[in-house]
Amino acid sequence: MVSPRPPVLYSGYVGNGVGAAREALAVQISPVVFDVSLVKSPPTVARPSASVSASASRLCRRRFCRRGIRMANQTLKTTKNHLRHVDSMSTLPSRAGKITGLNAVILGEALASEEDDLVFPNDEFVRQALVPSPKKYLEMYKRSIEDPAGFWSDVASQFYWKRRWAESVVSENFDVRNGSVKIEWFKGGITNICYNCLDRNVESGNADKIAIYWEPNEPGSQDSLTYSQLLQRVCQLANYLKDKGVRKGDAIVIYLPMLMELPIAMLACARIGAVHSVVFAGFSADSLAQRIVDCKPKVVITCNAVKRGSKVIPLKDIVDASLIESAKNGVSVDVCLTYENESAMKRESTKWQVGRDVWWQDVVPKYPTTCEVEWVDAEDPLFLLYTSGSTGKPKITPLPGAWPQKPGSATFPFFGVQPVIVDEKGAEIEGECSGYLCVKSSWPGAFRTLYGDHERYEPHTSSHSLAIISVDTVSQRIDGLHICFRDKDGYYWLTGRVDDVINVSGHRIGTAEVESALVSHPQCAEAAVVGFEHEVKGQGIYAFVTLVDGVPYSEELRKSLILTVRNQIEHLLHLTKSTGLLAFQDTEWKDNEEDSEKDCFQAVR
Repeated sequence: MVSPRPPVLYSGYVGNGVGAAREALAVQISPVVFDVSLVKSPPTVARPSASVSASASRLCRRRFCRRGIRMANQTLKTTKNHLRHVDSMSTLPSRAGKITGLNAVILGEALASEEDDLVFPNDEFVRQALVPSPKKYLEMYKRSIEDPAGFWSDVASQFYWKRRWAESVVSENFDVRNGSVKIEWFKGGITNICYNCLDRNVESGNADKIAIYWEPNEPGSQDSLTYSQLLQRVCQLANYLKDKGVRKGDAIVIYLPMLMELPIAMLACARIGAVHSVVFAGFSADSLAQRIVDCKPKVVITCNAVKRGSKVIPLKDIVDASLIESAKNGVSVDVCLTYENESAMKRESTKWQVGRDVWWQDVVPKYPTTCEVEWVDAEDPLFLLYTSGSTGKPKITPLPGAWPQKPGSATFPFFGVQPVIVDEKGAEIEGECSGYLCVKSSWPGAFRTLYGDHERYEPHTSSHSLAIISVDTVSQRIDGLHICFRDKDGYYWLTGRVDDVINVSGHRIGTAEVESALVSHPQCAEAAVVGFEHEVKGQGIYAFVTLVDGVPYSEELRKSLILTVRNQIEHLLHLTKSTGLLAFQDTEWKDNEEDSEKDCFQAVR
């Protein structure tokens, strides 16, 4: 049967209306339905799976594991001695049977070696978890699907609303024939996320409780802020931004490392209704410039420098270069608010542009410690979020405490998310299967638009996930979806994108297949695969391989890696040297993503 309701793409953003505001993407859509576990424990390290991304640098960085942790043979003997075997009789979500007699470990101990092995949270972890058991999860998940309006209304009611939302909790349209694509939750509800984070806690008697613990690069320099202290600092920055002409709906770019000023800046923007775009402080000037061009900010907030270990990174220099580049593209920024991070660099050593650059410490503390809240609609924008890594890249442990983990698996859906796996004809597949991942209906965290480019959002969305209408449309629109495997216990595994395919002599080979085969080799720590033009076979395979520490590269090892791939992938039984499979050991990663990409390509030329 074709899915009765058209599925929607997923991207996990949270808006002003407690997960209900308009979410904004600035560049492209790369949907991921679940976060993936990353579990580390001695004497081995779990390396979760991820699919191929567009650049070789990201490819080379990824950690792989296919449907579980595959360890080196010599490690297995050691690991088994550390396992605590447990039987689980837990009933898991829809299509999942009972898991009986499976090997398992307690979180914090050595990882199991087979894909059926489970990693359980310890008792302390469970006690702290908001969803402490599979039973509790199932109760909540079932209601979120059967009564989404009631479920999310109960969640939203735990927050303060200046005005409650309209009678209709959700309004959505996924068929472009019936008008513009639309997802709205809690429309008409008026609130402010900064007020809920800070003022509400202060007013409820938590003013002197710690809101932020901060541990810096230098040991022994820890700091903290109470809710009242944090509120005062947020208000001072909010007042400064208002004084500089920042109003509701204006954008602010935040390019800061892990300083307390980072959440202060985010909350200050939320307080006055400004839209913040947090840019990772390891991005290059070109990457930052692109994000500045995308959102056209009134202010850029940064610091002069940061230390990574003993290395000083001059962030302000990167910002200067990005502002020059963005100006060439017609986007100029009048204010660069710079925090002096004295532990990394003194202000005397910081390059400065008079009239544009302002020291945070010189201006922000002079402003009042109170600031009126800008009340906003639940569907007003809160922040911009870019695509975050490739499919399967680890983000966080999925609902820790709710169920036993299978490391590398996306486990089970979040509340309100209805994943389905379909075949090439668009027919939904039940039970244990592999196919194309789609999602039914919407939920408060589903993305609303591409920031400043809604016209691009609609055809992209409808062509990739909203128009499963007939066999023809599905077969024409399958590119860009994600390949997903659901195992016999109901666990989901994201194994790659449909468009990550190399055509070798007419055989369509998924890059994730080859990568997974390579990392199963006991001497291969990481692998990434890309295609290249081949005059005879159409395309060949390049494999970037990082070897286990202490293992030297040799021609025999290269042959062994090729043989491993041949044995595991039927299409490659007749793989020969002419396909271009290349074993390559990288020795050092670069801080800069572009530098890594150049290094990777230089290594194979």
